[in-house]
Amino acid sequence: MSTLVIARKGRRIAIAADSQTTCGNLCSRSEPKIVAVRDSFVGFTGASALALIFRDIVERRDFEFDFSSRVAVFRTFLQLHERLKDAYYIETQEGRNQPLESSQWHCLVASPAGAFNVDSYRCVREMSEVWAHGSGGDIALGAMHAVYSLHDDPEAIAAAGIHAACTFDIYTAMPMQLHSVEMAEPRHAPPSPGPSPEQEPPHSNGRNGNGTGHGTTPGAEVEQAAAGAEPSCLAS
Repeated sequence: MSTLVIARKGRRIAIAADSQTTCGNLCSRSEPKIVAVRDSFVGFTGASALALIFRDIVERRDFEFDFSSRVAVFRTFLQLHERLKDAYYIETQEGRNQPLESSQWHCLVASPAGAFNVDSYRCVREMSEVWAHGSGGDIALGAMHAVYSLHDDPEAIAAAGIHAACTFDIYTAMPMQLHSVEMAEPRHAPPSPGPSPEQEPPHSNGRNGNGTGHGTTPGAEVEQAAAGAEPSCLAS
C-alpha cells in the first residue's frame, strides 16, 4: 500500500510519495515509487512490481515516452499496456463486467505539459490543483486542500499531504520522495500578417464602393468569423 500525491500551483508541479511497502502483516522500505523519465516524473500505486517493471522499461531505452499533452499521455500508456502484456505477463482482469483490459496500475504524471492522473483503464485526466492515490490518498487529499491557499510553492502542498498520510495511515511511512517540474510556457499562434500594399483594394480616397469612407479591410470578415467560432474540445 502507498500514498502518492501531486500538486500544481501556478506554473509549477510537485509529485511526492512515501516509501513503505506492505505485504500482509510485514512492512519494509520500498523501491522508489516515483520514476524520472527525461524532464518528467511518473509515480505509481498498486503492486510493488509495477514500479520495478516501469523502471525496467525506462532503462531499456527502447520505448518512446511522450507526456506532452493529455492525448500523448493516453497514447503512451496505451502502448505501455501492450508491453505489459507481451513482456511482463500482466493480469488484465480485475473482475466481471469491466469495460476494458486493466493495466493494474494507477499513476500520476508530472510533466512540463501538466499534472495528469492515469487510472488502470488508461483514462487520463488533467489535474488543475491537487490529487492523490493509495491507501492514504483520502487523508492526503484533504490535507493538501486545507493548505492549498496558504502556500505558493507546490512542494509544501504535496509534502503536507504525505505528512498527514504518514500520521494517520498505517500503510504509509517516511521517508518521503519529492520532485518538482516547471511547466512549459503555453504556445501562442503567431499573429497574422497585415495586408501588403499590393493587396489594398483599388478604392479612391480611401472610400469603399458606396463612398461612405468605412471600407472593410480585406480578410476582416474572415477574421471576425474566426474570432467568434467556438474552439473544438476533446470529450472527457
